Amino acid sequence: MGTIVNPPDAAGDIICPNHGSTFSLEGELEKGPAETGLTPVDITVEDGQIFLA
Repeated sequence: MGTIVNPPDAAGDIICPNHGSTFSLEGELEKGPAETGLTPVDITVEDGQIFLA
């Protein structure tokens, strides 16, 4: 849906701030109401910082 999700919490869950769907660190759907997992994006890491590729 285009929502930027929160960073993983202490348990490693990624939670959508809009509807509370929960995703694994790999982006797989764990709990809805979302119907699919997260869409992967390409990144690069430079000097310890993460950037969209």
